[in-house]
Amino acid sequence: TTTATSQTNIQEIGVDESDRIKVNGDQLYALENCAKDNTKQCLSAYLMVENPASTTALGSLELGNNTYQDTLYAAPSQKQIVYLGSSMQYSTFDTWFSPYYWQQDNKTIIKFIDVAQPAAMQVKSTLTLNTALLSSRVVDNVLYVVTRKNPHFDYPELNKPVVLGDAAGPLNTTDAPDSVQVLPPKPPVAPPKKDIEDLLPTIAFDGAKATPLVKAEDCYLPARSSDKPVDNTLITITAIPLATPAQYYSVCVAGDVNTFYMSTQALYLATTRYYYPLTGNGFVYDSKLTEVTTEIHKFGLAKTALTYKGSGTVQGHLGWDADKQPFRMGENNNVLKVATSLGDTWSDNSKTRVSVLQEDSATQQLKEISALDNLGKPGERLYAARFIGNRGYLVTFKTTDPLYILDFKDPAKPEVLGELKINGYSDYLHPIGDDYLLGIGKDAIPDTTSAVSPFGVDRGAWYQGVKLSLFDVSAKDKFKEIESVIIGKRGTESSALHDHHALAWLGVASKGTLSIPIQLSNNLMPSTRLQSYPKDYYTLPSAYYDWTHTGLYTFTIDATANPAIKLNRRLIAEVNDPSIYDQYGYYGYSAGTYNDRAVIQGNSVHYVHNKRILSADITVK
Repeated sequence: TTTATSQTNIQEIGVDESDRIKVNGDQLYALENCAKDNTKQCLSAYLMVENPASTTALGSLELGNNTYQDTLYAAPSQKQIVYLGSSMQYSTFDTWFSPYYWQQDNKTIIKFIDVAQPAAMQVKSTLTLNTALLSSRVVDNVLYVVTRKNPHFDYPELNKPVVLGDAAGPLNTTDAPDSVQVLPPKPPVAPPKKDIEDLLPTIAFDGAKATPLVKAEDCYLPARSSDKPVDNTLITITAIPLATPAQYYSVCVAGDVNTFYMSTQALYLATTRYYYPLTGNGFVYDSKLTEVTTEIHKFGLAKTALTYKGSGTVQGHLGWDADKQPFRMGENNNVLKVATSLGDTWSDNSKTRVSVLQEDSATQQLKEISALDNLGKPGERLYAARFIGNRGYLVTFKTTDPLYILDFKDPAKPEVLGELKINGYSDYLHPIGDDYLLGIGKDAIPDTTSAVSPFGVDRGAWYQGVKLSLFDVSAKDKFKEIESVIIGKRGTESSALHDHHALAWLGVASKGTLSIPIQLSNNLMPSTRLQSYPKDYYTLPSAYYDWTHTGLYTFTIDATANPAIKLNRRLIAEVNDPSIYDQYGYYGYSAGTYNDRAVIQGNSVHYVHNKRILSADITVK
């Protein structure tokens, strides 16, 4: 009998997301750095054992070097792992926000890897796209890849400067004084002629000659007024059947995008546009005058077909966190809900809005049929959003954490069912059955000093340790926080606050096991360092604590008869020794939890941290 095992934590049931680890039965596949100079990636396979908790290496396959955004999908039906990576001219922390001029020579690499024999894994096929990888999803054994390309061509004549001199004629460039203006010349020859195919992205199979990835007639140009030009960017959506990659299908949209969201029925591209008013002196920034809107384009899914359904616009933007942006959208019964932010993020005029859009097939528009305005108190920022079925949940925060429970049973008449005010805030919201919600974020202490932040507004509150909150959201008269746990002091962090893939969940209905990585800060500073701080430093809510340890915290989340959050096991990977500061003049630091992952296997857990896998029995503290 196969033991129940956690899978990648995803936003929508039936829509798989890529990650640096994937699980297939009792096998764990992980992307690992297999070179001392951090330039090569390997796919490693491990056998997971529940009792006694352990992992055993089965095999490893080198995938290449100088790649970024490396992620995996498991395709059990094909006995394969799908690898996606970017070969980039320049690497950035977040490709969604990379400047287009950093992406001219980037490539997206997709490898289909046979893992029928983990000890002898081999690449079956490789696809190379001359585009920058943005993101991807898998629905019904079809891989959907979203990539970006900025069409351009070289025109060397434009790179030859001339220098304006006196009446005697032009000066030599090297002799030109600083006061002489250097200008680009008039092109001596006409720009080279290009066919439209020369500017479209291409695809190559197994090193063969590249062919167009998309046809020009399958590209869409969003309607826009002449004073709002389209970016010189092509976003391509490519549907690739995992069983037959050669039968791919692509469409493209002109203009850049910030994020995308997928349900099992449709794919949505979204981008925020900022239009600043013009004066005689150029652009003027004024939040009251600036027009901020988010454009959304919908494509319907039908196996490998991608059908354009329509476009729409909503007020506001989708925030600044790329991982959280898709969670600001949710589709149910062909209705899309979008949570946007309006006003200045750090000012008292910031507010939250939820727009409800419905497809009009006759006009190919996404029309706003209703909206909920002015959610949140003045100055509160949207920290978390989650749309599940006919419900919506929003967390705004400045001093306390208002959790808004929204109802979209009648999309034309949405309503706010309730509002909970508690200390702290949630960065991520996770459903526990149908009637409960788990919030993962931070505790906070309201600021009583009326301190003004560098942004010119009062601070609101001081973040403290990581906080888990269990909410009853079953009915209007029952909305409440029924249990909470605070981990550590100010300075404690978890990658689960910023990356939902860092969270592992294995449960049935309203009870299950949760694991999150924690970088705990609980230590007081050594006395020799504390001397430079005020004597009452640790009585202040602004006081930071030193790093204590880093590890995986595993909880039982019970939302049945006696709701509770129970800590079962702390699997410690790194420990700080405060005494080394006095001895050596420095204090320990953690490798962090940025890439940490976990797999729950029955009553055991396997923790991937900093090139190591640690395993433990959850029931043993």
